[in-house]
Amino acid sequence: MGVSALVTLPIVLEHLNIRLKSNLILMGTARSLGRGDIAGLRFFLSNSDIPISMGLCIEGVKLGRLSYYSIGMMRCEISCQVPEQYDWTRFGAVGSVVTLNKVINRILGIPLPRRPRTNIVLGMIEGGTSFDTVATRADLKFEIRSESAKLVRQVGQQIESIAEEVAALTEAEVNYKVFAQRKPGGIKFSHPLASNARTIIKQLGIKPWISPSTSELAAFIAHRIPAITLGLTDGANLGKPDETIEIAPISKGIAQLAGLILAIDRGCCDEHK
Repeated sequence: MGVSALVTLPIVLEHLNIRLKSNLILMGTARSLGRGDIAGLRFFLSNSDIPISMGLCIEGVKLGRLSYYSIGMMRCEISCQVPEQYDWTRFGAVGSVVTLNKVINRILGIPLPRRPRTNIVLGMIEGGTSFDTVATRADLKFEIRSESAKLVRQVGQQIESIAEEVAALTEAEVNYKVFAQRKPGGIKFSHPLASNARTIIKQLGIKPWISPSTSELAAFIAHRIPAITLGLTDGANLGKPDETIEIAPISKGIAQLAGLILAIDRGCCDEHK
């Protein structure tokens, strides 16, 4: 949905007879999901000579979504590997799934503060091959999120220590890897870009849904470029094979995008205005 809106936007602006005073860069970024660590946008912002005054990130879902700040994040993976030559006859010998479960139980025991808000999102577990075969490998993919970059690092260090300790106690290979990170930050609630976005969303009869982001917004923040993330429509079963989006709300989603581009072009979102 986001890509469709991006490539259709020039046609929409032409149809509405909108002529911008500013340059508008339309970009679909590479390596933005999973292990990619938004490398495409990071590379562009670090190497382009084009001055960027503001950024708009668009997501397919959810209409009314408004993100103007990024939370601190560390995306990690713990893999448990039992050696092929492991002695399964020894007392208490277990497979990698049980070993990984020990790691998870220890992670759940880490005390997390309410302020600054901090949590650990256990996103995916993979392991084993069949009902009747002891699993020799299991993986846990998770994110550490916090409003504090310091807490993200501290929790990451605790989990790394847990992985090392479980490896020592079980004689399994337990590896901890970090492959994506975000620093907390963003614009203020009162920034003209955020306030104009809220006004446009409300004028379209939509209730703003304000939430932090861990997407491309973080790349703009790292370069001190004011930016927000908008949602374009509503949907269901996101990330699943039967994922769907609603057609009817798309017109409002595109309208808010065009309206905000106009507001930026006219200088309404400049902080000094």
